[in-house]
This record gives sequence, C-alpha cells and structure tokens, in this order.
Amino acid sequence: MVKIAIVGAGGMGNVHYKNYQYIDDCEVVAIVGNGSNDINNANEWKLPLYESIDELVKHEEVDAIDICTPTFLHYDHVMQGLKHKKDVICEKPLTLKKKLAQKMFDYAKEQSCHLYVAHVVQFTRQTQILKEVINSKQYGEVLDGYFERLSAVPKWAVNSWLFDKEKSGLIPFDLHVHDLDVIVSLFGVSKDITFTSCSGNKEYPEQYRFLYKYKDKNIVGEAAWFNANIPFCARWRVYFEKGYLLNDGEHLIMYPEDGDSIYYDVEEKQKVSTGINVPPTGMYLEELKHFVSCIKNKTASEIVRPEQVIEVIDILETISKHS
Repeated sequence: MVKIAIVGAGGMGNVHYKNYQYIDDCEVVAIVGNGSNDINNANEWKLPLYESIDELVKHEEVDAIDICTPTFLHYDHVMQGLKHKKDVICEKPLTLKKKLAQKMFDYAKEQSCHLYVAHVVQFTRQTQILKEVINSKQYGEVLDGYFERLSAVPKWAVNSWLFDKEKSGLIPFDLHVHDLDVIVSLFGVSKDITFTSCSGNKEYPEQYRFLYKYKDKNIVGEAAWFNANIPFCARWRVYFEKGYLLNDGEHLIMYPEDGDSIYYDVEEKQKVSTGINVPPTGMYLEELKHFVSCIKNKTASEIVRPEQVIEVIDILETISKHS
C-alpha cells in the first residue's frame, strides 16, 4: 500500500484526492496546510491535518508527498519532502526557474528519491495516439503542427497569486506549459524560437503565439486568457506528408491522402469529477496511476522525464524574460 500525504487541499489537491480513491494499493493518509480549504477538506475526508511537512513525518508513515500548492511554494515544499527521503509528486509547473528545477532533481537523486512532475496532458488518449502515429511513420514525417489552449480570463482568480508574474509565470507557465511539454517530448528542443503577444488594458499579455522552427518542420502554439466569455478549448492539428491529424477538442480524426477519414476511439474508460473548472476526465487518474506504479516499483517516470521538464522550464523562462 502506497501511503500518500497531500500538501495543499485546494483545487488541485481536491482533484488528486478524488482520483486516488480509484487507485488500488494507494491511500491518502494526511493533509498538510493551514488554509480554509485544507481545514475543511481534512474534516470532510476525516484525515489528520498538519501545518508542515516536518510535522507530518513526525506523526505519519508516508511513502510519498503530493505537492498541490501554488507554483511559488513548490520549491520549498519539494525540498522539504525530499529532505525526509520521500518520493515527491508535484503539480505543474514545477518552478519558474531552470536553476531551481535542476536543484530539485539533483537533490532527489542525492536522496535516492524520485520527483514526478504532473504534466497531465501526456496521459490523454489523444497525446498517446499522436505519439503512436508519429513513431509509426504510417503517414510519413510531420511537416507542420498547431497547438492551441485558449480560455476566458480566469475571473475566479482575480487579485490572487495567479495574476502575479513572479508567482505564477502567467500564461506561458499556466497554459502553454501543457502544449510545450508535448511539443518537446515529440520533437525535441527547437533552436529557433520566436513569439508574439498582445494585450488590451491588462498589465500582462493576454494572448501569445509561439513559433518553434525545426530543420524540417514548424510547430506553432497559441495560448490566451481572452478578455471574452469564451469556453475553454484545447485543440491541435498536425500535418503529415500523407495525412492530417485533427484533435478538435471532442474527436480525433485522421484525414489520409486517400480513402475515408479515420475516427480514433478516445473515450476514457473512467471519468472522475474534478470539482474545478475542468469537466469530468480520466487524464488525472491515468497520470496518478502511473506515478503510484513508479513509486511502488521504485522507478523514474519514462513519460515525464526530468530532462524534459527542465527543457520546458528553460524555454518558458526565456520567453517570460522577454514578455
């Protein structure tokens, strides 16, 4: 039985807790935090609540610590967990600084522990099928791709840390991190990166368009908190030498050069309610199942690799400096 403590029982802490209930050989045994969400959820879930990780490990036997606190607290919480030789799961983004990310992974190795970063889009059926299609070369090489992640400005978070660039990294780290993680995992790091951005009366850029040039292809990413009441959408399209693969947000369709369109089965086997502004989904369940399996087997993740996490942070940090 893998015993887990959740640090931060707010939005994402609640998501993780709900999904752990569907994973065999796994148990959430405690909460760490001192906010109202921590107190209320610890009471509702009938779990002990501790104010710090140091206090937690004095009283509880845990195998792993799951960090679901705001981004600017990740470094301290991850390092505290590793100090006690516990495996650590941390929500994205791990940090806003490449230097700090490297220190965290180095310390995990020094402590003979693993640090798992929750880049959840890796665990969707759409991403898995895209990887399979690329690797099979059934439709030839990739020539072009476009990944977009668009949202109305998160009004529920106005005046919160999410709108503080030094604490959240704003749109590049909050939204585009998901697509960039997939792009880097598929195509590696581009040596030629440019971007544009725009804003109206906000103090931050509201929309970005990123261009990642490779030797034989161009990949574009778009991310925005629009000052418009639009529904959230996460879509992508990839053009191959002999076909066009479209994820329209609901369906995954291959349009080959000849023949009928192919509709892939992307229906999730099990969907779990999130309690946040994300519909019921199975991606968090698949992600946490994977991390629990890695913890049980004392292995690193082959899906979200440390070097991949660091490369993504490095790119976003550079973009952020010039925004």
